[in-house]
Amino acid sequence: MAEENWLTVAEACHVLGMAERTLRRHIQEGKIKSKLEKGRRLVLAEPAQSDMPGDMPETAVLVDQLRTENEHLRKQVNELQDQLSQSNERHDMIVMQLTRQLEQSQRLLSYHQAPWWRRWVRRGKQT
Repeated sequence: MAEENWLTVAEACHVLGMAERTLRRHIQEGKIKSKLEKGRRLVLAEPAQSDMPGDMPETAVLVDQLRTENEHLRKQVNELQDQLSQSNERHDMIVMQLTRQLEQSQRLLSYHQAPWWRRWVRRGKQT
């Protein structure tokens, strides 16, 4: 029989790609072999295929599918952020144009408004 290789729980979590809580649950359920040595929980590095949770080939395929979907969703998020950024830039330009138009209108209004002394003279003629 080959020499068995034991890992700490943290190392096993990294190797198996699962959370510590999940690993401990699998240990408790007997799905993964472990032992206590000097107060530390050790996990068998290469458990038999039947001891592994789930079907590994299926799991690998699912992981690949999820990674692909994750990349696709990440690209969509980036595209939407770009669209939002462009939309915000358009809104900013519209606000700037409207502000300029408002300033021009105010200048024209003040230009066409009669000076105070003309209004005073007109008031005097009406009475």
